[in-house]
Amino acid sequence: MDAQEEGTQQTEGPKEEEAEKRTDDTDFSVATRRRKRVRVSSEEEDEEPRQRKMPAATKKSGPRATRTTEAPMAGTGVPPINIEGTADWSSLSRMMNSKGIQFSKARTAGTSVKVFTNTPADYRQLVALLESIKRPFFTYQLKEDRMDQRVIRGLPREMSVNDIKEDLVSQGIADAVVQQLTSRTTKKPLPLFLVKTKMPEKLAEIQRLAMLTARTAGNSVKVSTNTPADYRQLVALLDSMKRPFFTYQLKEDKMNQRVVRGLPRKMSTEDIKKDLVNQGVSDTEVQQMTSRTTKKPLPLFLVKTKMPEKLLEIQKLAMLTVSFERKKKSTEPSQCYR
Repeated sequence: MDAQEEGTQQTEGPKEEEAEKRTDDTDFSVATRRRKRVRVSSEEEDEEPRQRKMPAATKKSGPRATRTTEAPMAGTGVPPINIEGTADWSSLSRMMNSKGIQFSKARTAGTSVKVFTNTPADYRQLVALLESIKRPFFTYQLKEDRMDQRVIRGLPREMSVNDIKEDLVSQGIADAVVQQLTSRTTKKPLPLFLVKTKMPEKLAEIQRLAMLTARTAGNSVKVSTNTPADYRQLVALLDSMKRPFFTYQLKEDKMNQRVVRGLPRKMSTEDIKKDLVNQGVSDTEVQQMTSRTTKKPLPLFLVKTKMPEKLLEIQKLAMLTVSFERKKKSTEPSQCYR
């Protein structure tokens, strides 16, 4: 029995030690938890004053919001005026008050004073005042005073700026400002002209008319007249000036071409023309056709006239039966390059 009791006591000994260790571990974990809680609570206590300081920061942001609402007077469309110099601002402001110039606010910006006027009329009065006293300032144009810019194409490079301006004024654009554009690299003048005006609608109409009337094509000017009468007058003018030009015939001036078959090869073109005139075809041109290969004359004659119906009525020329046919268009190239 004593041996058994000693064995039980020996076995109970380690159990008691393990139990004591567990209690120690639990006590340690409880202590660490308490410490953590204390740290968390202390951190919360430290954060409280920080949170109390936050309203002060929001108070500082208050005036910024008011500045943004007060600053942009751009909604009125009146740009600010930067006046150089700040020393005599008091005397300048008294001068502005005496002239009745009203402004919403003024603030310093470096070495200048930035003035925000209330209306476009106040803006113009202040600009006129500064120009009269020769005070340096900087500003932007009013929206209604800005000139629209357009680039004109189709004019020769050598054309004078004054001639363009006079032409624009004669067509109803009195406030036109014309400048010739230059190349950025070579600095040479370009066949482009910049026009500034407050009447872009009229300028657009003139551009459309100009594009229909004349435009440059290389070293020449391509003119398109409005009526056949204008075309004939221009051709007559160029002929009288002996000015080289190239054009096509009017549709009503183009002569119809017919080929006459049935005449001998050696017949004179003058005899054919006289016979046609006798039969009522007065405006005729007669040419004898030649072979393309041998260049010898053929028994075919080309007749050009504005009365092709009359030609169809003619059946005989020089007492010989003839026929009139349409000239066939050549499908081969006129010249082959190798």
